[in-house]
Formats: sequence, structure tokens, C-alpha cells
Amino acid sequence: MAGRGLRTQPLGEFKPFIEIRGYKIIHWLLFSFKPNIKNQDKFIFVTTSYFFEKFAVRKELEFIFKSLGLKNKFEILISENFLAGNSCSIYLAKEWLEREGPVSIACCDQFTDFLLPSEILPQTGYLTLGLDFGTNKGYVEIEEGLIKKFAEKEPISNLASSGIFIVSEGKALVTALERQFQEKAISTNREYCIGQAFNYLIKDGFKIYPLLPKAHYSLGSIPAINYFASSTIADSISKFWSEKNVLV
Repeated sequence: MAGRGLRTQPLGEFKPFIEIRGYKIIHWLLFSFKPNIKNQDKFIFVTTSYFFEKFAVRKELEFIFKSLGLKNKFEILISENFLAGNSCSIYLAKEWLEREGPVSIACCDQFTDFLLPSEILPQTGYLTLGLDFGTNKGYVEIEEGLIKKFAEKEPISNLASSGIFIVSEGKALVTALERQFQEKAISTNREYCIGQAFNYLIKDGFKIYPLLPKAHYSLGSIPAINYFASSTIADSISKFWSEKNVLV
């Protein structure tokens, strides 16, 4: 949650807190993959000091967690400046990521309903994917059921990342990020993007599997937000929350 959100500025300065049918984008995100959340899971949010103070981020997140019935602990990491891509944001959490167990990364501007694998084996990873015929996402090549290459803003196929990145060992992800920084593996808009770090995991023998979400809506642009706001799923869920007096 540390990006400038330039494409959605007319709707709000802080993209995760833009409201859709009365609920913030981050509320929709957490609700969408709530079935995958275990009680022992810990959340780490990354934002800037400017957003943190102006939008009372901790207070708002506590409120959203309570309204969704999430009792998980969370940390908020704060950067003094805007960062050059989500790999930089993720690396701020190095202290928590350097672990033997699995780590999941979620981009904040999406609604995504996917099924987390029941067991994440050593030296494996997963990326949620969807069809895309544009040029502004991260695209993958697949061979024999495994992702073999990730290219940011380069349509090497019509299969694009849909914003969830899972790796079996957090320590391996940290190493991959450091190699990405050392080799200056950046996208065409000069950002360090997390998908490109997975290329180093692949080189190290990790098996990266594609995951197909049951439902996915990008919330990263005004047309995408408007499309989701008018969808049947947003309509039915928001009406249900209203009837059940879910906190807003």
C-alpha cells in the first residue's frame, strides 16, 4: 500500500481506501480471500508515512479486521518515501520474511477468490493467473504445467499475473529479491516488480505452479473499479453486508 496510485487519483489519493459501494478496496480484498486465512497467519502491510498519518491507516485496518471477524495480528511497515515497485515494499519486511515457512504476497488493488493449496511443498511457488490481451501487466510462459518465465509489461503470452504470489520459503524469496536489486531487473516503467523476482526462484529449481482464481477483479484503474462496482458479485455482497449491518 505504498504506491502513488496515479491511475486512480480522481477517485481518491490513497488507492486502498477508495470506496466501492461504501466499502474500501482493502476491505474487499481481505474479504475475497478470507476463506484461506488461518488463525495463526500474520499480516504485514507496507505504506508511506504520508498515507499512514493522513489516512489513520492503523485505526482503519483495525476497524476493517473487526468488521470481517479477523483476529489475526498485523504489522504496519512505514517508508518515508514512495518506493520503486512492490519488490521494494516487500523487502522492507525482510525481518519477517526470512523464515523457513511459506509466504504469500497480495497486491492490494484487487478482489480475488482463489483456493490456496492444502499443502505447499518445499521449493515450490504459485502465481494466480488470468487471461489478458493488453500490455500493462506481468505475463508468463508455461511449459508442462509449470511457469518457466515471468515478464513485466511484456506480453510474452496472454496469461497474466492476477496479484497473488506464494513461495514455500520466505528466505528464498528474500534472496531472490536481493538478486533482482543487484542485477537491476526492472520493468519498462523502471520499477522492481515481484513477479520478476520469481525468475530467480525458477533458476534455483523452484517449481512455480499456475493458480486459476474462482473469481478475480482488478481494482487498479478507474474503468476496472467501475466495472466491479456494477458487477453482480459486488451488488449481492454489498447488499448482504448492508442487511447484516456489517461495519463500514
